[in-house]
Amino acid sequence: MKQTKLSIYLIFWAALSAGSCSNEDAPYNPNDDPDAVELGVTAGVTLTKSAINGSDETAFDKIAVFASGNDYKEGNNYAIYTKSDGSWKNDATTPKIYLTHETATIYAVYPAYDPSKTANTKWTVTNLSSDSPTVPISVFAGNSSADDNNKYPTGINNADKTFNTDWSGDNADKDKIISAPGEIDFMWAEDNDNKTHAATASNGKKSGSTPPDASVSLNMRHGLAMVSFRIYNDGTYYGTGSLTGIKLSNVSSSDVALSKGTNPTMNIGNGTIIPNAPVDITYNRFIDGGYTLIKKGTPASATVATTEADAKNASKKFSFLVLPDPVATDGIDKNKVQVAFTIDGTDYIVKLAGSTDKSKWSAGNNYQYTAKLSGQELTITSVTVQEWGNGGNKELEVK
Repeated sequence: MKQTKLSIYLIFWAALSAGSCSNEDAPYNPNDDPDAVELGVTAGVTLTKSAINGSDETAFDKIAVFASGNDYKEGNNYAIYTKSDGSWKNDATTPKIYLTHETATIYAVYPAYDPSKTANTKWTVTNLSSDSPTVPISVFAGNSSADDNNKYPTGINNADKTFNTDWSGDNADKDKIISAPGEIDFMWAEDNDNKTHAATASNGKKSGSTPPDASVSLNMRHGLAMVSFRIYNDGTYYGTGSLTGIKLSNVSSSDVALSKGTNPTMNIGNGTIIPNAPVDITYNRFIDGGYTLIKKGTPASATVATTEADAKNASKKFSFLVLPDPVATDGIDKNKVQVAFTIDGTDYIVKLAGSTDKSKWSAGNNYQYTAKLSGQELTITSVTVQEWGNGGNKELEVK
């Protein structure tokens, strides 16, 4: 899978309008600084692999932008930008950011508002003026019964292959993500030109400085990791094969490998997530009306493939956003995590690994597990590591 990058181009233009008070405690007034340069935004966006509303590009319509530096205090360090007709404009309901001769560090966050608060509540950024600004994040477990937030959308087909007269056709939508509406794809911004640090900018008026290029380019990055499942019928299971739910959980709630963390935070300058103490979590997802598993058999049809390889490639992929494994570890034990598929009203449960496997779930990567249902058992036959980012393959079997 190609690397997913959400390219945001931030362009700064002169706006000889109203600016800064000499009193730092007073609201910023650009009339006091005729050299102030207003921050404006335009964007080029690629969102087919985003988890936002099941790959709905229209959902990515607002971002929060923060500026940090000597002249960037309350009233001049935060703005919301809204996409309209392909361009980004300052939201009239929030302040604007004015660049002065002092260099500002520019951060951007998606979603634009803190989803843990009431609607349109500004993010609380801890240590914005330091090298480690953070925001609170979370993962979405979903209720144990179906509701609008934990139901997978049924209108997306992201299988690798599509059926015409056979399964040879590549699916143009294969890179789209099927995720629950309650999922939140937390993102942070890096400097697209120099990925070792956040972007910086000023109005170029500082004595002895080289006037900057009038733009900075930001690359939006995923803060969470993704785990995806596709499941097919090898032809020896003779039930209808209607998949109505998927549950991801710890094998034992007392041995927490899969965690929602304790008040986890994300560094908006480098994406590092600090999960804090582990807390047990169970993810519940449902499919309205069920999804009929692709079955190996003959003749070929929209639900039958003549080879096992085609049955795999014809199957949809269903995703979860999870906390990435802590940076300082080699990864959590995947044999302590299990997935349950509800098929024809029965739960089929399998561990993600047959023995100790500490393969790491990293931010921005999609870990795709392929499961096979047969008349005897359910097995996980492979896990493919892809990027949302880039990775490799390894084969494993669970009995």
